[in-house]
Amino acid sequence: NSTAAQVIKDNRWYSIFILAGLNPNQSIANGTLGIWVADHSTNSIFYKTTSYTDINWSYSSPSLWNTVKWNPTWGGAAGTTNTVEFHYYMDSIDVWGKE
Repeated sequence: NSTAAQVIKDNRWYSIFILAGLNPNQSIANGTLGIWVADHSTNSIFYKTTSYTDINWSYSSPSLWNTVKWNPTWGGAAGTTNTVEFHYYMDSIDVWGKE
């Protein structure tokens, strides 16, 4: 499992590609997660920033995901507050599935 430094900077367009592999049998932790990021203000090349293996995803039967949720959350330390306003502008969200 690894992560590489990829700084998301203000006022730029990015593409973020997330590939999650479901573990077909919940008793075996063999799920995967990979994340790639491309900065369109530079070269638009996708760089792999995150790679996790041996994940035991939790889901209901049958083995499928039926929800995609975007929920950015302020992750400051306990007792801190966010002092600036955040905006996320999205051009599109594409979701694919395979049985």
